[in-house]
Amino acid sequence: MNYLKLWFRYLGAAAVLILGVLAVSYLQHRFDESDMKHAVGAVRLARPAGPEDSTLEEKVAARYGVSPEKVFWVSEIESKWKGSVRVKALPPPGRDDNLVWMVDLVRWNVVPLSPEAKEISSWQQKPKNVP
Repeated sequence: MNYLKLWFRYLGAAAVLILGVLAVSYLQHRFDESDMKHAVGAVRLARPAGPEDSTLEEKVAARYGVSPEKVFWVSEIESKWKGSVRVKALPPPGRDDNLVWMVDLVRWNVVPLSPEAKEISSWQQKPKNVP
């Protein structure tokens, strides 16, 4: 009788442990999905030359000759610890563009990585000492 109670205790502890691991894994997956969604949103809404400039989404759509809703974005987590996500705008069939940005979700920085993305972004970085 004691062995049966002991066996159920171990079985219950193992079940709680397994459910805990599954819950943490599910939550991490949801956080990763949220990070990727926010990174794509940050790239789409970025205005590199200031508030009067058009968004990167509009610039990419103009480059591809499609409406902004038809631009497809792919994101990939670069570092979970640093909060950096790589975002790429996929070109329509027949185009061979490589538009890639790195998003730092901690500081909300959007930095173009590929030469084509730098061209679209009209990226003009100020020296660090200039306000």
